Amino acid sequence: MKLFRVLPVVAVLALAGCDRAHAPKRPDAVPVSAVWAGGVDGGVFIDCAPSLKGEPNPCTVYNDGTGDVEMSGKFTLKGQTRGAASDELRYAFADGESVGLQGGSELIPLPAQRPASVRKSALLAENGVYLDCDARSESKVHRCSLFLSANGEKFFSGSYVCDESLPPCEPPDPKIADRSEIYLKNAGVLELAP
Repeated sequence: MKLFRVLPVVAVLALAGCDRAHAPKRPDAVPVSAVWAGGVDGGVFIDCAPSLKGEPNPCTVYNDGTGDVEMSGKFTLKGQTRGAASDELRYAFADGESVGLQGGSELIPLPAQRPASVRKSALLAENGVYLDCDARSESKVHRCSLFLSANGEKFFSGSYVCDESLPPCEPPDPKIADRSEIYLKNAGVLELAP
């Protein structure tokens, strides 16, 4: 008779565990320092350096399925002028506009300032990635480097070709810049060359 009382409790506990969110396999493009935050409907990997003396936090948010950069830049605590200290950097979510912290605080992006390591010719995409391309229009190949707005780190270089079925790619003015594709403000797309 005790078995019939215990089984429903075990079944409820087992089913409750099915709704728990777990970090997916980390995409190769995501640094090991990034921490997953999310729920059963998905999440992101977040990589923020702690503020040591009140300076803004350099943060980059990565898609948890592809490793693409969703946000990158300098962030401060909402309603304050300082960044979060290491003990405050316990991530809850990122929604494309802020990084939510456990306890209800949020990190809000500051207007982008070009890091010293990024050439002045590089253009900033909406996801916080600087795009610096060499003009090689005669060969229809663009040699491009991608830099994080958070810290100026070059995280990818490659050759891209324009998708000829879409508007022209000259000049390459980025809307969203990822490793595999660069979406342009004129609706053109540069694709990573094979």
